[in-house]
Amino acid sequence: MSDWVVVRGSRRSRSTFGDRDICYARTNTVWLYLLFLPFQLADVFNWYTIPGTAVAAFFYLGFIAAGDEIEQPFGYDENDLDLDLFCREVVQVDLHTLTTTPFPNAPPGSHHGDIEINEASTVVDVSLGTHHV
Repeated sequence: MSDWVVVRGSRRSRSTFGDRDICYARTNTVWLYLLFLPFQLADVFNWYTIPGTAVAAFFYLGFIAAGDEIEQPFGYDENDLDLDLFCREVVQVDLHTLTTTPFPNAPPGSHHGDIEINEASTVVDVSLGTHHV
C-alpha cells in the first residue's frame, strides 16, 4: 500500500507520470526542436535562418510559458489567481444572504437576531480566514 497514493478518490501509483514530468517533457521537446530547426532551414533560407529561428523560438517558448501559467492558475506566485480571496468573498456573500433573508416557514417572533452556538458547532471567522472548533 505504500507505493499507492490516494488522489481525488482514486488510487494512482507513485511511479506514474505527474504534471511536472509532462511539463518537463514538453519543454525539452520544444528545446530540441528549436535546436535542430536551423539545420533543417539552412539550405532553403540561407542567412534568413537565424532571424527565422529566433522568431520561432520566441513564439514556441512563449506558448510554453503561457501553458505553464494556465496549467496551474491557483497558487502563491505573484501572478496567480488568489483562491483564498475568492473563497472569502463567496463565504461573506453567502453569510450575508443567509443572515438577511427571512425564513418563510418560521413563526412570527421566533427570530431574535441572536445566534446561539452549541459546543459541537463550528464557527468560521471570515474576516481573519481562521477556523475555530
